Amino acid sequence: MEEHLVCAADNVGEFNARLRTELPEFHAFAKALHQRGLIDGLGGARIGPVGSLEQRGVAPVLSAAAETRMADVEWARNKGSGPR
Repeated sequence: MEEHLVCAADNVGEFNARLRTELPEFHAFAKALHQRGLIDGLGGARIGPVGSLEQRGVAPVLSAAAETRMADVEWARNKGSGPR
């Protein structure tokens, strides 16, 4: 049985390889978001056997730069209507 793995700076390659193997669709989705600058990576993401991870919900941790890029995209989408 595979053990839990948390994505961190020292195991990015191992984490990505396992993510590609176990959840290829999610890996492709995360890669696309990263390439477009919408996320900085998957630091803190967890992989484990089905049903073994406690349910804590999702709380992405984004850098200030990523937050700004997302806000700029939303602002442009709304053509500046509303507060920025």
